[in-house]
Amino acid sequence: MARLTKKDLQKQVTELEKENESLKQQIKTLVAKVNFYENVQKQLSDTCAGGVKFLSDCMIGWNLGNKEQSK
Repeated sequence: MARLTKKDLQKQVTELEKENESLKQQIKTLVAKVNFYENVQKQLSDTCAGGVKFLSDCMIGWNLGNKEQSK
């Protein structure tokens, strides 16, 4: 079994630190993307809920209008 020198270990530490920084950046990017998509999903959900309420109100108004006309 080969014995690692201090220089070998320092090189490995440096490489691991670089990899760690890269992974931290990837995590930040992924978190930002998740936050963005969660925001988009909430906006779509709110928009759809508003659209459904609007259509429901229109149908109620249309049904009331039809009932008034049939009297």
